[in-house]
Amino acid sequence: MRWENNFCTRNNTIAALFLLLILSCSGCAQKPWGISLEEKEYDSALRLANEMADNNSQCLRSIHTDLTVEYVTPLEKRSFSGYLLYSPPASYKFVISNPLGQPLFIIAGNQNKYQVINTLETKYIAGGMTSFALRNQLPIHFLKGRWDDWLTGKNTISTEYITDISLDRQSRGIWFTFEDNTGAKNISHLLVDPEKKVILEHVLDTRNKKSLATIDYSDYLQDQSCLQPQNIYISGLDYGTTIRFQLADTELVAEIKTYSLNPPQGYLRQIRP
Repeated sequence: MRWENNFCTRNNTIAALFLLLILSCSGCAQKPWGISLEEKEYDSALRLANEMADNNSQCLRSIHTDLTVEYVTPLEKRSFSGYLLYSPPASYKFVISNPLGQPLFIIAGNQNKYQVINTLETKYIAGGMTSFALRNQLPIHFLKGRWDDWLTGKNTISTEYITDISLDRQSRGIWFTFEDNTGAKNISHLLVDPEKKVILEHVLDTRNKKSLATIDYSDYLQDQSCLQPQNIYISGLDYGTTIRFQLADTELVAEIKTYSLNPPQGYLRQIRP
């Protein structure tokens, strides 16, 4: 069918694109936070941060959701949709199916490895994320970062690593600056709505204070005390690139899984470093 032929010409790029969306290159952004809070206001804001941290520790959930990804550069616009299964800290499975519900393309992995099944080309691919990042000149700051925080709109860096608290220049809330002590040791600036107790924006910098990305969160789904943004918009990337993750029919599930793929019998196997 023409539809399948068109899909086949595109689907070889989906695995790389899906991973590149997670690990996209750095850019620059204007800093939206203002003057640091005085002692009394600082202590009050710190109590808010500790309260949110306590709630996050009780909300370790998997995500089952329909997912549409939109990737826009000055030269092109791409989008694809599928079903995402995700479990913290970074295990995922993403399935693209045809209109009849038959899987056409499946990718699974974590921060260390990835696996791909292409049913139209009867091909299985497996490789390591470090070599993938090196081949595509992707910064270690994304590969070693806190994927779960970025996808779920949470923060799991201890409040003892807060280095500044300030008001937003547009009066949207309070900014908390965390200097991460693990992984790539990124710096996270988090804009918090103190009334709703949700993160509205996450500005991610390297430890050398070079801007990596800005992540905006909206349309939060609440399941008891647990929250999940349904709209995740990433900007501040190189060349004006933007990425949007739109979730729908989302379920927060208590069971935590590790996702992997078994090579189907008769498929061509490509094992990469």
